[in-house]
Amino acid sequence: MIYRGRFLLIITLACLSMMSLTGCATSSGTKELSPSNPLIIDMSEEQPDEPQTPTLSPTPPAPTSQSSVTIYSTNQYVEVGSGVWIVLTARDRGSVLKGSESEYPGFTDDKTTVGKFIEVSLQVENIGTITETFVSEPNIIDNKQRQYKPMPFDAYEWIPEDELYLSDLQPGVPVKWTGIYEVAKDASGLKLEVGDISVWGTDTVLIDLGL
Repeated sequence: MIYRGRFLLIITLACLSMMSLTGCATSSGTKELSPSNPLIIDMSEEQPDEPQTPTLSPTPPAPTSQSSVTIYSTNQYVEVGSGVWIVLTARDRGSVLKGSESEYPGFTDDKTTVGKFIEVSLQVENIGTITETFVSEPNIIDNKQRQYKPMPFDAYEWIPEDELYLSDLQPGVPVKWTGIYEVAKDASGLKLEVGDISVWGTDTVLIDLGL
């Protein structure tokens, strides 16, 4: 009985010792997860920087060069190819061409427009060595790049007969011409486009009419 009692005492002490060690390990080790004690992972540690994609600045457009255009004035001799031009007068005649101011007063009715009438008188001379046939009267161009042709048949009553047409231009013989143009009411910055009188000529220049 004495030995049996000692044996039970030793077993009891051993169990108490093991329980004590287990409790220490639990208190100093990893805590058990539970709804009241969730697992929290600390993400505050500095993460490595991700590689940055370099951004390219937009390349500025290359400068464009514009050819300069020489614009001439009225009463200025302008040589273009085989011809020399000079605009003698240019005037705004308003929206009415009065019959009393025509070549046949008393027989001509007034002519009206919703735009306005521009009258241009000029002189052109053939400085070449052969006769040139004039095939096209000069156009007017406004500040919106609209082009207007002269109206000789609709306004011939207001144009001197000897200045109505440009046909054959003999070398060294200046010829006068008058044209009336019907342009838009808001047309401004009017310029006369004149060119080489040669049938094969393509060069043109602009003459500012001051209107």
